[in-house]
Amino acid sequence: MGGPGYGGRSAAVSVALTILRALLRSATLVVVAVGVAFLVERFLPRIQQDPRPWLDQLADWVRGPWETRTGPAILRAIPWTVAIVGTGTLIAVVVGTLTGAWLARPGRSGRTRAAWLPILLAACTPAWIIGLLLVALLGVWARILPTGNAISPLQRWADPVEIALDLAAHAVLPIASLALAGIGTFAVSMRALVTSEAGTDYTTYGESLGLAPRSRFLRWEVRPALGPQLTAAALALGTIVTGVFFVEAVFSYPGLGWLFVHAMLNYDFPTVRGVLFLLVLGVALVTFVIDLALPLVDPRVRRSRG
Repeated sequence: MGGPGYGGRSAAVSVALTILRALLRSATLVVVAVGVAFLVERFLPRIQQDPRPWLDQLADWVRGPWETRTGPAILRAIPWTVAIVGTGTLIAVVVGTLTGAWLARPGRSGRTRAAWLPILLAACTPAWIIGLLLVALLGVWARILPTGNAISPLQRWADPVEIALDLAAHAVLPIASLALAGIGTFAVSMRALVTSEAGTDYTTYGESLGLAPRSRFLRWEVRPALGPQLTAAALALGTIVTGVFFVEAVFSYPGLGWLFVHAMLNYDFPTVRGVLFLLVLGVALVTFVIDLALPLVDPRVRRSRG
């Protein structure tokens, strides 16, 4: 048997190993992504071959964008992208998870089944196509919301409230495009996960205990599905990042995606590599956070890592 404090030390070691594993996975993601991007650029016909060692070239590849005029442009674009991606993804995960659980609840009515078709359509439709539809419907036809840019060109920059409302109005359609596409994806995922939990042994055990259907559904079916749903959110990061590129291009929103598309069209490789490097770091950071949060959400992961 372990002496006093053995359990505390064991828990501390388990937490340290979890953090270390998450750091290693995130670092591997950064190294592999940067390495692949570097090799792809080296073989482009427009790039002049460099006789120096590859490690020196890689160091310049990573450092180069921040030592030129592209660095300030990239830094100015970060807040715009973080605003719409953060808000859109948060809405998509929360609403999509709740919608998927609602679609999988026992005793589903015809109204629930009727809601399944638009959810599937949203899951199968890219965010930029949803953005074009929203522009045509709410921007051109109804004239309710602005169709592009991040702020009105006629903004006088005098009233803080007016500026905030103008910024919010221009952000609605980009955020809605990302959120609607994500809601469909996360709702489909959550519905499948909750449905798969319905026939498990512990669900049958809960039913034999005489638990109320609502309590059994939330505790024994929805809660175990939250861990895999969080993993699905991590796997969807690549799709979300790709969608941001096209959504910002559709709305001429001055974020990293809009900057990346224009840099690609103009063969501005320092800007391209700077944006890619930042996006890889962002995805790695979110993956690291999800790796740490997963044991807190799903006790099965915590026990397997313990």
